[in-house]
Amino acid sequence: MTLHGRKWKAENSLIMSWMINSMECSIGKPYLFLSTAQEVWEAAKDCYSDFENSSRIYDLKKLWQSKQGGQDVTTYYHLFLTLWQELDQCYEEDWENPKDAERFKKREENDRVY
Repeated sequence: MTLHGRKWKAENSLIMSWMINSMECSIGKPYLFLSTAQEVWEAAKDCYSDFENSSRIYDLKKLWQSKQGGQDVTTYYHLFLTLWQELDQCYEEDWENPKDAERFKKREENDRVY
């Protein structure tokens, strides 16, 4: 093995150990038998990433079930206003024509009702 190959192997092993040791033991075990840090990264990404923010959207919509309780109306309204704004940040829109803006606005209104 060349000097470059040995250096790469040592650095790859170091990065793999950082990645796997940063995980809970039960989560990291299956990654121990992968060959490269890239394989560990890709496997973890495939298993745990949430590209469409679905878990964040679920959490935000779940918060809408909150009750006013002892809060005054203004405080309660501002809570929902903040939640709506956070939810809006979770969606990426690809608008191709003016009707897309209308559909987006309609979906946004429906989200605020339900």
